Amino acid sequence: MASSSRPRARNPDLWLVAILLLGCALRVYRLGDQSLWFDEAFTWWASAVVPWRDFVPFLLPYGAYTPTFYLLMRGVALVGQSEYLLRFPALVFGVLSTPLIDRVGRRMGGARVGRLAALLLAINPFSIWWSQDARMYTMASFFALAATDGFIRAIDGRGWRRSIVGAMGAYLTLYVTLFVGYIQLMWWLPRFRQQARVFRSWFGSHVLAALPLAPWLVMYLAQPVRGLAAVRWIPTPSLLAPLLTLWNFTSADIDTWTWLSVLCAIIVGIVAVIGATRYYRWRSLLLAWLILPPILSYLLSFRVPTYVDRYFAFCQFAWLILLAIGLLAIRSRWTQVVAGGVIIGLMFANTLRLHIDPMFAKEDWRDAAAILQAQVQPNDRLGVQDQETIVALRYYFRAAAMPSFEVTPDLAGLDRLSASTNRVWLVYRSNLESNHRLTKSLPYDVYTQTDPTTQQWLNGNCRPPIGEWALAGVTVLLCPPQR
Repeated sequence: MASSSRPRARNPDLWLVAILLLGCALRVYRLGDQSLWFDEAFTWWASAVVPWRDFVPFLLPYGAYTPTFYLLMRGVALVGQSEYLLRFPALVFGVLSTPLIDRVGRRMGGARVGRLAALLLAINPFSIWWSQDARMYTMASFFALAATDGFIRAIDGRGWRRSIVGAMGAYLTLYVTLFVGYIQLMWWLPRFRQQARVFRSWFGSHVLAALPLAPWLVMYLAQPVRGLAAVRWIPTPSLLAPLLTLWNFTSADIDTWTWLSVLCAIIVGIVAVIGATRYYRWRSLLLAWLILPPILSYLLSFRVPTYVDRYFAFCQFAWLILLAIGLLAIRSRWTQVVAGGVIIGLMFANTLRLHIDPMFAKEDWRDAAAILQAQVQPNDRLGVQDQETIVALRYYFRAAAMPSFEVTPDLAGLDRLSASTNRVWLVYRSNLESNHRLTKSLPYDVYTQTDPTTQQWLNGNCRPPIGEWALAGVTVLLCPPQR
């Protein structure tokens, strides 16, 4: 009897190791293949180009950024600056989140819930995408998940250290994770009178977690000019935005709607409802974790746009745990297998699409730089719409002399650039922004989709162009000499 029980004791660990290896393999595959998009190029710029003396003044005006992630990336940049290495920290935090969601899932719904949630995270295309992106989203999400794990442990009388460390790491990585405290407060509201002593300990733990961020916030507020960099580009969300966010957390694709994807969405919705209506101890915490950050940001966005799915990546863990609870609560074994197969199959299929579908192509600054490097002649003039374009191109000119670019954001700049008999090169970045879409790979026509002033100039001075290269998210034009 004792010997037969031994394999059962080992199986959960072996399953988790297998899931962890699967998640790691899916994240490391083709990690460095795609070009850096602008936000990743900004990570490189802040980590490898900005001098130490200018590091804090450079980041402070960008109200969305704290320094912790960029300090980590400065260390990475000392080792190497390839796309692979710049994305590797995001991969590490994405992989480490797998055993952590297993633990949180176990605390909320039992061992089977934890293991299934870990599998769903390992194969999830939204999670894999951001695990292959040189940004802070998987790092912030990992710490937010650790804070939730620590909170549950602390409520069960096992101390607040893990909760403090997790919340501190999250707050120092991404401001939006401050929602972690509000999520836990929502759980406390009907309970704090009965557990006043524990509530005070919880409150003190969050004060300690937020203290390291306070000096940065003081410096930010002391600036004469402040503002969130995000507000300038984020569109106002649609009425269906919260539902599209949940679908994005599942499939990483809010654009492809066929009868099959609609059927999958219906099945996912039914499973989620089952998970939300089933009683378990931590249900209110799980639902607050999933709903509170997106809904509050959604309401705020009708006044100040702040709603972007990747900002709430840490809420995806709650969604996957909810799906795991819903699947395991289905009584019919056959129905459970079919629903689980649909969800797992959907995630696997879209994970494959990340690597083969042009819809998931990142901004192609690599090829844009290669075109310019191969074809620009000594007397050519070069113009870009903004400084962001120069940052993105600069990464791919590291090993070669970068041509001199002029920033031409308006008609005067375009006229000034073309006031010669030389050929004019122009580089435009797609302005098709989205609250949900992972890339800017949709077709973009600079002659009809830029601002009206630029459209007028291009149609009068660069149509037809000598050359036009429509890349993913980037268009390169070679205009004829002006006469």
